[in-house]
Amino acid sequence: MPKETTERLIQRHFAPLTSRSIFRAEIKTKGPLHSSRIVYPLTENLKPELPKSLTPKPPGEVGRISRNGYNLKEVLGWSKDEYTCVQKSMRTLAQKHLDTSQLLSKQKSKSVKDVYKLAKEMHPILATFEKDWVIDDFLGMILKNSATRKKAQGRSSPQTPGGSTNKDTEDEEEDEVEE
Repeated sequence: MPKETTERLIQRHFAPLTSRSIFRAEIKTKGPLHSSRIVYPLTENLKPELPKSLTPKPPGEVGRISRNGYNLKEVLGWSKDEYTCVQKSMRTLAQKHLDTSQLLSKQKSKSVKDVYKLAKEMHPILATFEKDWVIDDFLGMILKNSATRKKAQGRSSPQTPGGSTNKDTEDEEEDEVEE
């Protein structure tokens, strides 16, 4: 009797590649990766369409959440990139055109108006808010932080020109802190 031969399927076993490989985190994209998959309009919109009605200022004060205030980043609802971009450009404008050792209320009105105008030119979305409250809030926070920082730096090293510590200056500072 002839011997029956059966075909055997031999599968080779390889260790999974992932046990030895390290993969980078994937970049999240908002749209398709290839331009061939995008349908471009026949005409370009030169200016983005802005809302017809102006956005009112929410009640309270920016940054004072415990006192019925609001968080500017949450109220605006912008993406992190957009918020950071506007924040950086506002900081740059403040450093170029305003005195960063003073609060917004102490600034020259002409300088503040120039900053408002430049900010709206750089970011047209800022023109969609009533009475420029978003620009006010950005500048207010930036100038308050920088003025406080400069004041603290001035207090951190109260020395006379000779290099010795001025005892009278330290006593005055302690009196201010107690009040």
